[in-house]
Amino acid sequence: HGQGSGPAIIFLHGFFSDQRLWDDVIAPRRRHHRCIALDLPGHGGTDDWRGPATWDGLCAELDRLIAAAGPPGSVGIVGYSMGSRLLRQLLLRPGPALGTAVLIAPHPGWDVAGGRARRAADGLLAQSLLSRPLTGSVAPWASLPVFSGPARASA
Repeated sequence: HGQGSGPAIIFLHGFFSDQRLWDDVIAPRRRHHRCIALDLPGHGGTDDWRGPATWDGLCAELDRLIAAAGPPGSVGIVGYSMGSRLLRQLLLRPGPALGTAVLIAPHPGWDVAGGRARRAADGLLAQSLLSRPLTGSVAPWASLPVFSGPARASA
């Protein structure tokens, strides 16, 4: 959805989130910017999340949105987590010029060995997500150590 007027800013949410993630961020910016928050495939109000979305396909859709949102070099994009990974892919390929790109909590990448291990783990996770209902997929994903909070020192 788009709100406000002025130069456009596109907001990309993270995994298992939707455009509502940005509501509090967008509210004060509407006076000076046209804020466009969207649901990425399989999130929020989009169709079945098991669709054929690819990084290239998502980047092509974003290219069209950027071109429609304003003159070359005037549109900003903010991405969080998975949205920042998508934005990174967008920045690594030819496409419309952006005014600003803000990546929040992007993954910095892997060395070769770490990349192979991560791709294998991501492949298993993808198969798991594709083989069960979405509600059954959230609990195992949410139990990953990254979501456990800071470690507490024992006394």
